[in-house]
Amino acid sequence: SRAIEAKFVNLQGKPFIVIGTEKGLYVLNTYGDVVADVIFNTATRFNLMDSKGAVIYFYSNKSVYFMDFTRFNISKLFDSIISGSVIPVNLDDDVDTEFLVVGSYLQAYESNGTPIWSYGVGGYILGGKPGDLDGDSIVDAVFLEGDFEHSVLIFKNGRVIYELDDCVFADLNGDGFLEAITVGPRGLEVYDRVGNAVWSIKEAYREVDAISTSKGETIIAVASY
Repeated sequence: SRAIEAKFVNLQGKPFIVIGTEKGLYVLNTYGDVVADVIFNTATRFNLMDSKGAVIYFYSNKSVYFMDFTRFNISKLFDSIISGSVIPVNLDDDVDTEFLVVGSYLQAYESNGTPIWSYGVGGYILGGKPGDLDGDSIVDAVFLEGDFEHSVLIFKNGRVIYELDDCVFADLNGDGFLEAITVGPRGLEVYDRVGNAVWSIKEAYREVDAISTSKGETIIAVASY
């Protein structure tokens, strides 16, 4: 069957190749031998997520699954979720992986599939970009791209920045914390890790990127409308 996605993962200190196809998920060792597989007769999409310990999470056919390589078994976490992308994140200070699901709403789930919260932004969410701004491995902000008029940036403390077109996270002042660099009709705006405005340039831009130089400096690149 045709391969949809493939990536290398490290499980229990050993490299494996995980391949998603139209018919299922296959895990190969570095010699090309299949060590585990799961078949989906109606699978239409795979999103292979990063592994954690002996577990790899993946998304297929509107469901989230995990494969435990200590027992070579596969379990379903979400029996039925909205169509959209699934992003593995850490939302709290425990060791478990939580999930952000984007689609009609932004939804958060525990690692066992229990819903945590749901957030609507007035349209269909096309993708999400989480940011760990203070380096504690916990998500502090999520940039949501949607089919509504403009995208939004949501901080963990509840602050929401509306009417954005793009966002990138980078450490601009070398203090070890990331800033949120956003662009949109208002111009280029920079926010700290809790959503406070730091500085801005009042000129409209539609795309932004942050590039690190060999001297440890960060260059902001923007594209105009």
